[in-house]
Amino acid sequence: MTSAAAPRAHWHAVDFIKAIAILAVVAAHSGMSRWGNDGVYDLDFVLTQSWTPFHVPAFLIVSGFLYASRTPIEGRTIGRRLNRILIPYAVASVTVFLTLGTASTFLVALILLATASALSIYYYVFLMVCLILLLWPISRIPTWAIGVLLVLCLLGEIARNTWPATLASKSPTLSMRNIFDHFVLGYFLVGWMVALSLAQVRRIVERHGRLLILAAVVGLFFFGAIYGHLLPGPPKLARIGYTISAVGAVALLTRTHSASRLILFLSESSLAIYLFHRIFQKLTLSWFMPLPDALRIGGQFAVGLGGSILLVLLVRRMAGPDRARRLIGG
Repeated sequence: MTSAAAPRAHWHAVDFIKAIAILAVVAAHSGMSRWGNDGVYDLDFVLTQSWTPFHVPAFLIVSGFLYASRTPIEGRTIGRRLNRILIPYAVASVTVFLTLGTASTFLVALILLATASALSIYYYVFLMVCLILLLWPISRIPTWAIGVLLVLCLLGEIARNTWPATLASKSPTLSMRNIFDHFVLGYFLVGWMVALSLAQVRRIVERHGRLLILAAVVGLFFFGAIYGHLLPGPPKLARIGYTISAVGAVALLTRTHSASRLILFLSESSLAIYLFHRIFQKLTLSWFMPLPDALRIGGQFAVGLGGSILLVLLVRRMAGPDRARRLIGG
């Protein structure tokens, strides 16, 4: 849901990852909301939750990869990157207020806007603003220190899962906006480290590509089974393994392929689709609720994805591609 930080070679694997991840985002919001499966393996869980937990973490990894820099990133560059996400976010939030009526007063609207809460899914914007602000210090520390910070993020996540009563956040709202929770900063640093070590990564892939693909596929099934409570283990930690396996599998399988026009469109429009798809879903949910589960889920997916894509095409037609990207992120 971000664009490249600086001119560099175009990575088609990144487009594939972003395209698949944004489809997973829309799918995850097409069923009945539920944290985890709570031991219930109904159609909502199977179609919208069982395979999608990599969605937002994948975008965090991609963001770290695209923003990575060996030279210090200056304040002006950081400001431009903030504008790329905050202007579309403000447009989307105002759209939410006007269409869904989530803000009863102007003051409430300002509070929701400032806390990225016009829709609950906008927590990602809050996280990205925090990560973009961290570009200044992160770009000024050596690579080995970034590696140490990544290890500390992993150890912190293990500690929170080991002693949740003591270390885990008591507020889900604050927890989802905390870059030190849910391995958020860790995902970002994974992408950053891969970008800085790309030459070494390429050599490893050239020598052991098939073995790495096998490991990624095994990781998908193994960590996915733990996340879905089919195997014993900590689901939150399994999500980290599942995400890295998913991103790695897509990158490895597509590394020699060029992205099609559809993949490029989904990749370039991922921020707009993320910001607006849920509006279309909420506006039409009452229409689909009486339908059988499969039709309800499929209808919500089609409306969310189709509505946001049509919006991108309409704004591009009216304002031009560059202005559309600045206004709505697509």
